Amino acid sequence: PAFEESASLCSSKPLHNTNKTTMTQGTVAVFGATGSTGKYFVKKALEADYKVKVLVRSPDKLGEIKDHDHLTVIEGSFTDAEKVKETVTGTTYVVSMAGAKMGGKKEDYPQDMMLNFVKALVPVMEEVHTKCFIYQAGAFSPFPGKKLGMFSGFARATVGTMMMGIGPNVEDNDNVVKFLGSDECKKVPTIVTHPAALTDKPGNKELQLVDSPPMSSITFEDLATLTLASLKNEEAYGKNFYVS
Repeated sequence: PAFEESASLCSSKPLHNTNKTTMTQGTVAVFGATGSTGKYFVKKALEADYKVKVLVRSPDKLGEIKDHDHLTVIEGSFTDAEKVKETVTGTTYVVSMAGAKMGGKKEDYPQDMMLNFVKALVPVMEEVHTKCFIYQAGAFSPFPGKKLGMFSGFARATVGTMMMGIGPNVEDNDNVVKFLGSDECKKVPTIVTHPAALTDKPGNKELQLVDSPPMSSITFEDLATLTLASLKNEEAYGKNFYVS
């Protein structure tokens, strides 16, 4: 997935909820809240009356939304196990849209960064009885026990690895996807999404979770909308999906 900073968000809805007694939809812990998809997701979750907890290294990157009544901001890194636990404690759902910026040299990518994060996260989610964990992987990582199709495999080897330099990111996601599909994670209902080409254009399409790789790009905003809607989609729990 891509995790560069997204453009500023626009909405006609107010950022501050003045009705303190409003019933919420639950509380979502978000990792990657200042990334391209994460910024949209946090804003949409708050607008949908969820409470949100985020773990971010730079709270100012959240913009004015960081002062929202239903947003709890924890400053730190997801490599800090105690900060991760603090973020997840008291939540109903967990969403990970985190990751290193793509590209660069393989030796510069932190070894097993996302895998180590998820391995530390799962026991905490078990402890708090997380209802659903959504992990945003990527289309270049195969579903558990499966191989990429010919076209996707070729694209991964050429466009992804050689031209975009995202090999280390993809390999890390490969291992996360395998781990989330193992018996070690059976106690946490999980949805793994595998979005392909992403753009930061205004969202205008209703996306779906699908079984086949898409042939067209999608927007970060539309992906955020689908991710939010998927939190309570129990039929999708325990499965991997492409997004189209």
